[in-house]
Amino acid sequence: MWLLACAAPDPEPDAVLDAAPRTAPAEELPAAPEDTGALDPYPRDGARVELRLNEVLSHNDGAWAVDGAYPDWIELYNPSGSPLALDRVTLTDDSGRVWMGDGEIAGYGLFLVYADEGDGGAHAPFALDGDGDHLTLAVDGAVVDRLSLGALDAGVAWGRFPDGGAWSPTIDLTPDSSNGDLPSASLDQTAQVFATDVLHTVSVTLDDEAVVALRGDPTTYVEAALTFDGGPLEPVGMRLRGNSTFQDIDAKCAVRFDTDRYADLRLRSLEHLVLTNLIWDASSVREQLAYALFRALDVPSARTAHAWVDIDGEPRGLYLVLEAYDADFLKSWFGHGDGTLWEPGRSDLTGDPAGWDCEQGTCDEALVEPVAELLEGDASDDAVAMMESYLDLDRALRLIAGEIAVGQWDGYCGPNNYRIYVEDERLTLIPSSLDLTFDNPGFEADHDYFDCGGRVLGWCLENAGCEARYVAILEELADGLDESDGVSYGLLAALDTAALLVDVAASEDATLGLTDHTYEDHAHQLAAIRDRKSTRLNSSHTVISY
Repeated sequence: MWLLACAAPDPEPDAVLDAAPRTAPAEELPAAPEDTGALDPYPRDGARVELRLNEVLSHNDGAWAVDGAYPDWIELYNPSGSPLALDRVTLTDDSGRVWMGDGEIAGYGLFLVYADEGDGGAHAPFALDGDGDHLTLAVDGAVVDRLSLGALDAGVAWGRFPDGGAWSPTIDLTPDSSNGDLPSASLDQTAQVFATDVLHTVSVTLDDEAVVALRGDPTTYVEAALTFDGGPLEPVGMRLRGNSTFQDIDAKCAVRFDTDRYADLRLRSLEHLVLTNLIWDASSVREQLAYALFRALDVPSARTAHAWVDIDGEPRGLYLVLEAYDADFLKSWFGHGDGTLWEPGRSDLTGDPAGWDCEQGTCDEALVEPVAELLEGDASDDAVAMMESYLDLDRALRLIAGEIAVGQWDGYCGPNNYRIYVEDERLTLIPSSLDLTFDNPGFEADHDYFDCGGRVLGWCLENAGCEARYVAILEELADGLDESDGVSYGLLAALDTAALLVDVAASEDATLGLTDHTYEDHAHQLAAIRDRKSTRLNSSHTVISY
């Protein structure tokens, strides 16, 4: 029998529960653009002129706003100590149109050109082609720099690091400011939205017509102006959401954003974003911990972060920023993301798909019939082997073990809150609605890891080989929850980090009077999770403790 001690030294930072395993290919950086440098640095007057293309964004889908618009841009850098008159400078792209500057660029200074098909000043008469373009920079008719732009994802720029240095792609956009010494470590813009080391800020502005519409039908999308961490995005679609957590627009409402409903915009490449109102979670952290544990188990699960939210200037308090289960999410885990997504509600895989909520794709009940038929029969070795063709059985068992570990009595083991994703005629189970984890009435009691209301586990346990697979997953889970060796999932460290981050916000949230929570409730729930006693894997040899 093994006992995993509760008290343990904090693991190293890289062990904290923030990993998000994916099956999609690893990120590949684009090849460096063609940089021919200062091709002709001696213009006609014989004086040496240095001027560089310094940062170029060719597809702005909401990454940076100027007076309510989202132009592409070209940043120029003067690496010399002398000012340069911009009426000597021209800039062209593949369209053949020419921008000629006005004013001057200071020595060691920057100048931003908006590629927005504008007319004069800082506005170029062309827009950049996000699928590929060529820029030519000239002074007094002599070419001083060129750049061949390949296709980049929207919101990703080419920049020189440091200013005037070598080219690299980056998502740390710095228009009209120094690029700094290094580009972004990753090109995953979504990671900025779900950063867990910062309390994000979200502001929403609605006009009176939108507020009236949401009061009448909270599920209808209305136009809104969204500002996330200071970056404005409008217009975006917004509606209210939630069942037991539903609050109206004048209260602490949970919301869903659709960024490209009214314009071709993205929030750092995201089309959808969810804000949950933490109505059932005085701790403010248990949903985040639960999703992180599932990701550590390689179960496709949403990423999360925390944010302070206001609507029309009125504070609504502390929220959880939740990754939406949409095509972007599915692509990040499965590589394609264009399959079928169901929310079955209070139905097992053997239920009638006609009553399920179809969230994406062609929800043909024939897609789940093979799994349902196998679950209604005996779990022979042949049946288990056949099940692998129609169901990701390993991830289904991992989901079940994870649900029981975090006390998710309202998930697949209910069955109630979960998703079914079908790609290439194979089903994957996805956890959802984890706001009641770590807090069910029997949470302090021993958990029976071999008792799940969903049919998959009971069927698996009828087969010795499948049962052994599940026990191996439980042993892996036990090792991951063991905080004693510094190489665990880091649940306690993640809890402490999140609790420290939201502490002041949770206190301020309690003073708003928008929930029944007090700050004392918040502290009590945190302590209850942290001090939770051992729970037994219902076998003779394993005890799990957080």
